[in-house]
Amino acid sequence: MSYGLMVGMVKKYGWYVKARTDFNFISSSYNCMSTGEIDGGGYIWTEGSSQKSRLAVTAGGMLRASRWCYPYVGLGYGYRNLYWKDFQGEWAKVSDMSCSGVSFDAGVAFNFGKIAISLGVNNTSFKYTEAEVGIGVMF
Repeated sequence: MSYGLMVGMVKKYGWYVKARTDFNFISSSYNCMSTGEIDGGGYIWTEGSSQKSRLAVTAGGMLRASRWCYPYVGLGYGYRNLYWKDFQGEWAKVSDMSCSGVSFDAGVAFNFGKIAISLGVNNTSFKYTEAEVGIGVMF
């Protein structure tokens, strides 16, 4: 699960800035592949634990399509990393199942009085797509 904040301003056309993270900031000791091969040779012996780390920061345009419907689309930076824990308790970043780079998001926010509900998708490096659901307040 990720948490985020979206701030924007719109009359007919507008803008937004959004940041989303799972607050799981892991530092890896080394890299490996999903086959278990370690950079530099050898294989990882995992203890079975894995964790993911996500971050996406995007900005873009928003349109007031109606009194209650606000579609949006934007670009930015993001990463999605997968880590495996080895028998020595160190984390290894799984390189071929991790990515960082261009982050794209699109969605629509619905306004119900002061309550806003947003539905959208985020794609990181044209490799991983995740659904987004949000609830917030409109001023």
